Amino acid sequence: MSMPIAPLSPLNPALQPERPAGPTAEEAADSLAAVQSQAQALDPAGSHSLDIERVRRLLADPL
Repeated sequence: MSMPIAPLSPLNPALQPERPAGPTAEEAADSLAAVQSQAQALDPAGSHSLDIERVRRLLADPL
């Protein structure tokens, strides 16, 4: 004699779908914009960009 198994009620308002881990796309975009504007404020001339040739020279001739 088996008893039917009742499915969980999807009508329970306390059951909310779990939010995926990590920021939403909007939160990520806001964070990226804040970091970019901060970097521009710290270095408006853009001299923070990598000089590939300088990096290659330093790697080829370590101190």
